[in-house]
Amino acid sequence: MGELFSNGSRGPGVPVLMYHEISKTEEGKKKERITNPDYCLPVQLFREQMNYLASNRYQSLSLQELIELKGRQNYRSVVITFDDGWLNNYTDAFQILKEHGLSATIFVVTGFIGRPGYMNWNQLKEMSNAGISIQSHTASHMPLTLLPVEKIRHELSASKMSLEDHLERKVEFLSLPHGMGNRMVYALAREIGYRAVCTSEPGYSHIFGSLSVLRRMNVAGRYGLDDFRKIIEQDRMMITSLMISKAMKNLVKKVFGYRSYRAMYRLRYGFGSKIKQSGPQ
Repeated sequence: MGELFSNGSRGPGVPVLMYHEISKTEEGKKKERITNPDYCLPVQLFREQMNYLASNRYQSLSLQELIELKGRQNYRSVVITFDDGWLNNYTDAFQILKEHGLSATIFVVTGFIGRPGYMNWNQLKEMSNAGISIQSHTASHMPLTLLPVEKIRHELSASKMSLEDHLERKVEFLSLPHGMGNRMVYALAREIGYRAVCTSEPGYSHIFGSLSVLRRMNVAGRYGLDDFRKIIEQDRMMITSLMISKAMKNLVKKVFGYRSYRAMYRLRYGFGSKIKQSGPQ
């Protein structure tokens, strides 16, 4: 399968940042439990982070530009991504990005488009025309590794075609729902025409081939500006801590199974009996 996997082991790379919601009312969002608080960033913190990037002359790359680096290091570059297609990506994050001259990639679940709390097609078109890259987060946000092959194929192809038809731009990048992927998912993604798959595994991406598997750094809602700086400047202790935390979470999933893990997750974050298909968890 060639250079399929990016293992993040070849020294510093370009940070690929992962965001979800940008909220003006941090505590209110936490009470509503719309998503894990780690995936809901106060708008003022996001503004401070983007100001840090702009003030320190960081260039925001598209995923296409990242891949074209072909592993070459670029110490003043960063990739900004969002998952799910939340409405506040348009109402809040979009304006802040424009103010600071930064671009981003937004991975949308096509089945969520137009629902309450999510962006509609007109908003996505406006952002796309302004230079924001709109890419695929599948059709329904189901964990791909739990689906049969034909269902995986549908999730990947239907979302890609829908976005391309509505926005009239190529869709070549995929974000894995719940961060769950395997060789079958990667092989199908490559077959369908994706150039890269973004995971929720922390680290930096270095190895590139016919399909790139890119690690991302989640920017948690509890992080202050100093934590953000450590991620951007690739502080070894910070990154190691995040990788250990993610490895422990993956171990729990493996030992107890994904469905049991989700039940524990819902109990922890107050979702009750209803599964909320949001965030990589």
